[in-house]
Amino acid sequence: MGGRTEKDAEFARSYSKIDGAFKSLSRVLLGGEVGELADFRDYLEVYGTRNLKRKSFLGGEEVNLACTHYPADAQFITHTEVGEYGRRILREPFEIDNLKDIDSLFEEARERVAYCGNKHLGNTQFTYGSDTVFDSAYVLDSKEILNCEYVAYSDNARHGKYKFGCSYEAESSFVMKCVACGWDTRALEGHIIFYCSDVYFVFQMENCTECMFSFNQKSKRHMIGNIELGKEKYFELKGKLLGEVREELARKKTFPSLFELCGGGK
Repeated sequence: MGGRTEKDAEFARSYSKIDGAFKSLSRVLLGGEVGELADFRDYLEVYGTRNLKRKSFLGGEEVNLACTHYPADAQFITHTEVGEYGRRILREPFEIDNLKDIDSLFEEARERVAYCGNKHLGNTQFTYGSDTVFDSAYVLDSKEILNCEYVAYSDNARHGKYKFGCSYEAESSFVMKCVACGWDTRALEGHIIFYCSDVYFVFQMENCTECMFSFNQKSKRHMIGNIELGKEKYFELKGKLLGEVREELARKKTFPSLFELCGGGK
């Protein structure tokens, strides 16, 4: 089988850290681990858009692209190949004999155009399978990420850490499968939630804490459904419900989305 290359070994070390972050997040949100990150890719990618994957026409490397719309005959390069692309392709003069009119000029130019992916910009480190990532570390199979740590299968995430399966989410940490959310801490399957903490399977919530399966609430706490409970009763039921979620995730590597639970399907 041969030995690992240095690049493979670096990825393995980085993946181990990202996987460790996922397991830590599972303990924080669910009270225990549910398995390895790679087994949850399909579950976590439900709300996001996967990168488009192509091959570099220069070196054959995989190119990850945040944008998914390109001409059928487009050429691609990785961000690390920009210098080589300039030396090998852009510096070559046009074939004068081929320049007969404006259309032939555009054709010569078009043949040299390449789209760039795998853009890891600023102080970005340990990032794989991702595009348009700025000042972030330990990012896996994600796109359009800014100033984040420990991110996987997410898109359009800004500022924070421990984000898995999130889309259009900002200023939050310890969040999983959250969409159109901001300024949250410890949330699982939240949609349009802001300034919330310790919430699970919730929709359109603001400034709420310790809520489960709740909808359209503001400045509430200790709710299951839309019923506010005493603190002791709430934590008793929360422990039981989260135990059931954790067991199903560990067994099946998936769990129904909030919309499926509410009867709306995928």
